[in-house]
Formats: sequence, C-alpha cells, structure tokens
Amino acid sequence: MKARVSHLLQAVGILFMIIAMVSLFISKPMRFSSFEQRKLYESTIYQQLEEAGIATKAVVSAVINESELARNLLVKFFTQEGKRAEAYILLTKIAYNEGDLVNIVYNPENTQQARIAPKEEMELNWPLFGWCMVMGIILFWLGHFRYKVSGGLE
Repeated sequence: MKARVSHLLQAVGILFMIIAMVSLFISKPMRFSSFEQRKLYESTIYQQLEEAGIATKAVVSAVINESELARNLLVKFFTQEGKRAEAYILLTKIAYNEGDLVNIVYNPENTQQARIAPKEEMELNWPLFGWCMVMGIILFWLGHFRYKVSGGLE
C-alpha cells in the first residue's frame, strides 16, 4: 500500500509541476495603482477604444510624472491615412521613457483619444506558477522519500 501512496504522491506532484509550466502561458491584467486609474480604465471611452479602436505603433515624445504612481504620456504616431497625430495618454500602468516605441489603440474620428493597447498591459501569472511548482516539488519529494523509507514494500 505504501508503494501505491508513494506513486500517487509523486504523480500528483508531477501534475502540479505540469500545471505550473502551463501557467506560464496564462497572463493577467496588471493591477491598478490608484482609484483614478481604475475609474479611467473602466470608462466608456476606454471600452470603446478597446472594441473599435485602430491599433498602431507610436513613439513616446514626452513623459509627464504627476506623482510616483501617475505617469502620463504624449505620443506621436501616423494614422491610417498617413497623417501625423499626437495623443495624450493618461495614467499608464507601465513606466515608459522618451523615445520608446509603444503599441496604442486610437479613435479614428478623434485621434487625440488613445490608450495603450490592452495586450501590452498584461503580465505573467507568477504567483500561480510559484505555488504550483512548490507544491509539485514538495509532493514529489514526499512520495519519493516515503517510497525510499518503506523500502518499496506494500
């Protein structure tokens, strides 16, 4: 019976390690750093930009830091028609520097309305990876130790 329990513990440990590896492909949205940022990202303008906006690349021409958590960007980009445009993006989640190339989504009717592309503000789910990997290693080691101590006897 001990061999079965040991093998079961090892199998569950390996399963947890596999789940940890799969979790590296799961991303989640970054956290909001302030209430104002949450309110802005949940606004109807940002939701409409996410659904009907046009994606393009832009260059950060200025970074305005109002506080340590609030970073506003002035970006320059070309529209679909080939015209130059500028947009002021409020309260970004990621810290950018001047000259950085960023992916944005802009409103074709009003090019001053833009936001950082939603896929840019995703991060890997490191806590899920860590917990699954630790649990997998502990269970695998426990099953291996139990098997060695019992001498493989049932």
